[in-house]
Amino acid sequence: MFVCHETKENFDNEQTLADFLAKQWNCTMQRQRKYAQFDFVALKGKEIKAYVEMRERKIPHDKYPNCYINAGKLLTAKSLTDLFNIPCLFAVSWSDRIGYVNLNQKFKMEFSEQYWGTRTDPTDVEAIGLIPISSFTFFKQKKPPTEQPKAQVGG
Repeated sequence: MFVCHETKENFDNEQTLADFLAKQWNCTMQRQRKYAQFDFVALKGKEIKAYVEMRERKIPHDKYPNCYINAGKLLTAKSLTDLFNIPCLFAVSWSDRIGYVNLNQKFKMEFSEQYWGTRTDPTDVEAIGLIPISSFTFFKQKKPPTEQPKAQVGG
C-alpha cells in the first residue's frame, strides 16, 4: 500500500506562496485541513473570497504548454462557484514566475500516465485537466524573495 505524505519542504513551499499571495491580494491566507479539496482559502475578515490550490514547480513556466490538475478539483471548483459564487484558483510557483488561473472554466481533459504527480501513488492513473500556461495571470514580481538564513548569535 502506498502512503502519500506531504513533506516539510512541500508544506514550507506552499506557505511561502501563500504569504506572497496574501501580500499581493491584500488578504489572509488560511491553510485548510490536510485532506481538504483545496490547500488554502483567501479571506477578508471571515468572508471567503477564494479557494486556492497551490503547486510548486522546479521548472520554468514555459517548459511545457500545459499544467495539470486532478479532475476532482475541477468538479469541486464548479460546485463551489455554482453554489456560493466563490472563485477557485490554482496558484503555481515555477522556478521563474508565479501565476494563477481561475478554475471556473472549461479545460481539456485526458487520462494521466503513471507518475504524473510528485506525491501520488505511481499506480494512481486518473482523469486530469490540462490548463494552458497561456491562461495563467502572472505577477509582475517574478519570484518572492527567499529568506536568507539568520546569523547565529553566540556559540
